[in-house]
Amino acid sequence: MNPKAFLIPLVAGLAFLAVACSGGDTYVTPDSTGQSGVNASGTGTAVGEPDIMVLTVGVSAQRESIAAAREAAASAQAAVIDALKDNGVADDDIQTVQFSVYPQYDYTRLNSQGEIVGYVVSNVVSAKVRDLDKAGDAIDAATLAGGDDAVVQGVAFSIDDPAELQAEAREEAVKKARAQAEQLASNAGAKLGKLISISESSYYPFYERAFPSAAGGAASDAAQTPIEAGQLEISVTVNVLYAIE
Repeated sequence: MNPKAFLIPLVAGLAFLAVACSGGDTYVTPDSTGQSGVNASGTGTAVGEPDIMVLTVGVSAQRESIAAAREAAASAQAAVIDALKDNGVADDDIQTVQFSVYPQYDYTRLNSQGEIVGYVVSNVVSAKVRDLDKAGDAIDAATLAGGDDAVVQGVAFSIDDPAELQAEAREEAVKKARAQAEQLASNAGAKLGKLISISESSYYPFYERAFPSAAGGAASDAAQTPIEAGQLEISVTVNVLYAIE
């Protein structure tokens, strides 16, 4: 077969394809549902002040025996919980989030296997402090009650009922998504049609602040721990699919 005879129809076919694709037609790829149109997205945000502080606090007691470590941790943690309640934290807002018992090894006395020289019992709770004016008092009282075994793992701020802020962010996101879809359709020489589908994803962060392990036992006239709640930003993103005319 003459190779040139094969190439002639192939080149002709490519030329026809190029003409068809350069004719000014707009091609829209269907989405996963089989619908076609213009896709757009928009993100809206709303800012509010936190009204809850989640305090993660507890004790970590190291003693020579498990029994001694457990007893020390139990006594200290009971005092921590009582201190939290005395500062306005409700029973339902206190939850145990960590309890562990593990040995402590000294690798300098024997070979690489080490030798058990004591045991550590950790007991940690999360406590929702709903009166932020008492946030610093709650931290100070809890660490003081825990004594030298007290640990504070951190705090996180949140908004108890973010529905109003989410609605505000959602409204802004929908407006931005429609504006983007209208611009895309207009730029393509088309007219925006009816809404085919819409979906949402939200981002509601906790503002977290880590604390180093804190020993209690401070004097009652020590400086109060300053706490600043700041602000939280709620973000909502919507994805829309509009028909085009």
